[in-house]
Amino acid sequence: LRFGTGMPSGNVLKHFEQQFTEIGGDGEPIMSKGEQYVTNITWLIMAASIIMSFPLLFLPMRSSFLQLCRSMCLPGIPTLEKLEPSTHMAITFGLMVPLVIAGICIDSLTTVSKLKGAICGMSVSLMLPAVMKICDVRKQNR
Repeated sequence: LRFGTGMPSGNVLKHFEQQFTEIGGDGEPIMSKGEQYVTNITWLIMAASIIMSFPLLFLPMRSSFLQLCRSMCLPGIPTLEKLEPSTHMAITFGLMVPLVIAGICIDSLTTVSKLKGAICGMSVSLMLPAVMKICDVRKQNR
């Protein structure tokens, strides 16, 4: 794959999209058939990676969401293991639909990376010191 300063922001593979049909100055396509094949394989591998990692990220998010709801606003919600199947499916569907819609609408991975960085950065800069202080106070009170 080729890199350079003229690359569009976001997904690096978007750069190659226009080169599939572009014709160079000599009348030949910019990308050879082999390069097009490798680029398509790379797109498929990236899609498979995203599809296979989604459950690994979604399941802990759903559990954390239910735990947060139980501790903050709805203390009567049972644990994930004790939920009725219909409630379990409704919660899963309610969380999955906005994520899938966002995945369809957001075409730049840069936006997702910025959002993820902001969330992780916020937790590190605000929550971690508070947790460290709580642990320190507990240790001093022993």
